[in-house]
Amino acid sequence: MLTELNSLIAERNQAEQADILQRFARIYFSGAPEDEMMARALEDLYGATLSCWQFIQQRKPGESRVRVFNPDYENHGWQSMHTVVEIVCEDVPFLVDSIRMLLNSHQLSLHAIHYCVMHAKRDRKHTLISKDDWSRAAKDSTPEAIIYIEFDHHSDAALLAQLE
Repeated sequence: MLTELNSLIAERNQAEQADILQRFARIYFSGAPEDEMMARALEDLYGATLSCWQFIQQRKPGESRVRVFNPDYENHGWQSMHTVVEIVCEDVPFLVDSIRMLLNSHQLSLHAIHYCVMHAKRDRKHTLISKDDWSRAAKDSTPEAIIYIEFDHHSDAALLAQLE
């Protein structure tokens, strides 16, 4: 499925941007089970990839960014039948377990959890530097956890805000 996603990325983006997005997709979906990826529409994988890529562009040191939303075509350009959580933060032990426990405490049925580590460098404005090889630790890089979660669709704005 990653091959098809890479082809769609190349088709819809200029060569330089396509290369960056393809490198990101390789890391982003590195921990995703193939059967989960195959169960999703290619358009939605593409949308989820772009969504997360845009979300992680800015992050201050020590900051944890969390977004909880219900993606739909009108507002996000892609859709999911589930509520989506996107997280980017510094990688720490037991991070995924802690998040899973929090969601379980709200009795939410989890459908997908994808976790990867990106060795990121950021400029003085905290913008991600995209020319680096994010798969390897390097001088001045920070291991950042990128987590994607899907749970049963919820439209209760108060619950979504509380989780965020």
